[in-house]
Amino acid sequence: MDFNHLNFTKLNLDLEDFKMENGTFAGNVNSAEIKEKSGLNIQKFTTDFVYEQDQAYLKNLYLQTPKTVLRDQIVLNYNSIEQLSSNPSAVKIAAIIRNSKIGFSDILTFVPTLRNTAPFNKYSNASLNLDTKITGTLNDLLIDHLQVSGLDQLKLSASGKIRNAMDPEKLYYDLKIGELSTSAKTIFNLVPKGTIPSNISLPSFMTLKGTARGTTKIVNTNFNFTSTLGNAKILADVNMTQKNRELYDIHANLQNLQIGKIIQNKELGSFTGRIEAKGQGFDPKTMRADLKGNVNSFTYKNYRYTNMNLDGKINRGAYVVTLNSKDPNANLKLAASGVMNENKKGISSANDIAREIRRKIYEKTGLTASAGISVNKFLAKVASDYHKPNGQKTIHPTQILEFMEDLPIEKFYGIGKVTSNKMHELHIYKGADLKKKSLEELIRLFGKSGNYYYNVVRGVHHGEVKPFRIQKSVAVEETFWDNLLDEDAVFAQLKIISQELENRLSKKEIKGKTLTLKIKYKDFTQYTRSKTKEIYFQNSTEFYETAIKLWELRPFDKPVRLLGLSLSNLNTLEKKQVSVQLKIPFEEFMI
Repeated sequence: MDFNHLNFTKLNLDLEDFKMENGTFAGNVNSAEIKEKSGLNIQKFTTDFVYEQDQAYLKNLYLQTPKTVLRDQIVLNYNSIEQLSSNPSAVKIAAIIRNSKIGFSDILTFVPTLRNTAPFNKYSNASLNLDTKITGTLNDLLIDHLQVSGLDQLKLSASGKIRNAMDPEKLYYDLKIGELSTSAKTIFNLVPKGTIPSNISLPSFMTLKGTARGTTKIVNTNFNFTSTLGNAKILADVNMTQKNRELYDIHANLQNLQIGKIIQNKELGSFTGRIEAKGQGFDPKTMRADLKGNVNSFTYKNYRYTNMNLDGKINRGAYVVTLNSKDPNANLKLAASGVMNENKKGISSANDIAREIRRKIYEKTGLTASAGISVNKFLAKVASDYHKPNGQKTIHPTQILEFMEDLPIEKFYGIGKVTSNKMHELHIYKGADLKKKSLEELIRLFGKSGNYYYNVVRGVHHGEVKPFRIQKSVAVEETFWDNLLDEDAVFAQLKIISQELENRLSKKEIKGKTLTLKIKYKDFTQYTRSKTKEIYFQNSTEFYETAIKLWELRPFDKPVRLLGLSLSNLNTLEKKQVSVQLKIPFEEFMI
């Protein structure tokens, strides 16, 4: 609406007791009809109105357009008219809106800039049904009741309080939700594109009842959830302060929840039972989560299992789920694993990435490298040993069980020579032989390691790859082609090593309080001595002088094969400096 060029095609007004003085006005509108070329069409308007120095109100309100019906009253109280613009959050409000509806087209007539924002971009001709009673200030609202409907199948009934409503960054709410019903269509229309991952299917219709409190980023809920894909009672703490690194702790009682349909996995069916999920991230392709629960019934590969305990882990698209079943027809331990993530940016497979990493390592260092690719750390390690020293191996999720059954026991990562010999004495030569042993039998034979053997032969391993660590020491070592025979040569090398240690430390702004001298002799015997100071070592001179004193403490003289200096007790814990085990910047693979 262009307020500078109004063009009325209809204007009928019945006004009485009107008064206007000192910038304030009041009166009674008995009837009004207004039609303007912009599209505004007020068919009926009645109200008692006041605009004064400390209050403004519309009482006995009735406003009707082709899309809008607004009735009852809105009262504002303030210290001065100036407060309306200078400090609107402190303005007191008492609003009763009964059996009303608000046409979005009428809102867009006055604020056309909203046309490309949700929900107006998808529902420009909709009318929102509204019934509410609100008191408090514009910043801190007490909602006696709120009933909303009109956007597809959206229906909301709630009460509670909202603080800092005028400041989204500080917004806090404490709400009791009598009903929140909606459809998948409505959710996709209201949330920003990409919010819901493409590999997640929402129920066609769903309803929530319960309580919710928190901020725009931190939420605590206690909900009863019913939907076309199953029902659930959910207790949840969710922290969304970091995008794609959302934190959550969820306790849910699920009833006939169609998990397979939700995550688009045809092998998974309905689930009834209790489950706990604690982790980071909502996108199955990147999330990390631990799962625990008791399963009343669960369908997997068209068989319905009952009476089970669940233990699972999801790590960046790879999942491993273990079910201990006491099903009368299937008394077993079921291990299911797979990968939910998709290839990114045209990268055909992890094989291509591994091959490129190996190539770059060779180009930069002249060293060969082997690589293993699979769904967890154990399997990838086994695969990396398969074609050493210069090859790679992939264990696909569909190949895991067969591969592990055929793998010689001495090839199992974590099973050394002593253990493999003991297993041979027990006639365990391959994974298939190990798999025949029950969990109880393996624990009896191998103690706590028995549980590990039971899981890994089934491809189940929860160990995380940790490429980042807090650096605890910095070391410089030098192995000599010709053994050092005299002390002057040792001192000369210690000076060089001290300088190199200083160079490495200065690049990362690291300091330490403990210096260690390492000596390896011609016969490969080794000697170390350390010196700890109350303050940090400062430079190569201090390293060298301390190293000489430690050298003098050596117990004997023999030709020296290796010298080394290392600094520990670092300031990295204070600075939380993180070191990366391996970082190769493949620009072509950057996401």
